[in-house]
This record gives sequence, C-alpha cells and structure tokens, in this order.
Amino acid sequence: MSGWSEETGPIVEDGANGRIYVGTFGGRLYCIDRLTGQEIWMRRVFRSTGGAVAVGHDGTVYFASYGGDDHRMVAFSPDGDQLWVYITGDQVLSSPIVDGDGTIYLCSLLAPKSGHIHAVRPDGTPLWVKKLPNYMGASPMIAPDGTLYAMCGDGQLYAFRDLAGDMNSDGAVNFADVYPFALSITDPNAYKLAFPDGNPALADITEDDRIDSLDLIALLNLINN
Repeated sequence: MSGWSEETGPIVEDGANGRIYVGTFGGRLYCIDRLTGQEIWMRRVFRSTGGAVAVGHDGTVYFASYGGDDHRMVAFSPDGDQLWVYITGDQVLSSPIVDGDGTIYLCSLLAPKSGHIHAVRPDGTPLWVKKLPNYMGASPMIAPDGTLYAMCGDGQLYAFRDLAGDMNSDGAVNFADVYPFALSITDPNAYKLAFPDGNPALADITEDDRIDSLDLIALLNLINN
C-alpha cells in the first residue's frame, strides 16, 4: 500500500487476525491485510494524533488522540465499527497498553506540567485515574506480576499495584476496607460516590470471578495477618 499523504506513527501487527494497524499524525487509522498489503478499512478519528495504537487480546483496536481540543481514545472492532469513546481531557502522546484482563492503560499530558495515568475498562468506562506532578509522554508498561510502571516528566519512575482488598485505595489493607467492601457489594453506586478512586474488582480476593463470603473471610485474614 502506498500514497499516504501524511506521516505515520507506530505500526501494530495483529498476527491472530492477519492484520496490521497504522495510525497517522493526521488522525487516520488504517487496517491493512498483513499478507497482501491491501487496505481493509480506514477511519478518520481526530484532527491530529500521535499515531498511538494498541490491540487487545480479543482484536479490539484502541486509537488515542494527540492534538486539538478533542482529546480521546476510541475503540474499534476488528471490522472497523466504533465501539466506544473515552474522553481523556488531555493529550495522549504515546500508545495505550492492554493487560491480560482487558484493562487499557494510557498516559496523558496536560500542559504545561501535569499528567495522568488512566485505567479504562474494556467497556470504555474509567476504572481509575491518577494525577502525577509532571507530564506523561511515554507509554506505561506492565510487569509479569501486574505492577504498572510509568515514567514522569519530573524524572521519576512511578510504580502502581492494585492490592486485593484495598477497597478505599489508600495503599493498605486494613479494617478501613471492611465498610467499602460491604458497600461495593450492597450498593455499587454509593460505593463509587464515596470512593471515586476505589476499584470494586479488588473485592474478588479469592480470584474466582465472584464476590461472596469467602472473599470476606479472605479480607479478614489479610487484615489479621
């Protein structure tokens, strides 16, 4: 394929589906057949972008904005259908990444000197947003143990790790987590209002994809130990 009239950003290969995705600085996303080089589809999304592209394990394509006032990340199906839009509020200069659970992480820049790390659920809703003291221009990385690393413009490397049972997001598991644990089960909306940075998924301490009395016992064991 040739004839592009604008610079291109990172190229991402989806070997499972035999496709290549190319983001351009003019705000276009191309899906190309990996074997023939033929264009399968193209979507114009933004006025400008850093060409940041990521592909999830299910083939969903994530494309994030760079310039203008319309800062967002858009999810597309492998067929090019728009699935959802997540508004970042500030510029995204780097590629998003996707973890094994489908959570999308991206860093953003709010001029002149501040930035955010966004964790977005597979359905496009925010899981959490962390503000850092300087700009975030590089992609985050995930270690095998689930630790999230992000480089900040203040010259510091920041590490984040969700603690099972840390229902109030204070970085520790203690008796202060019992109430938000119960609230996340009985009234999820009230939990989100009372603990906007909280992650209800952390209530699944036993990691059996359900939250029940076994998780409460596990939480009390964590506190007592």
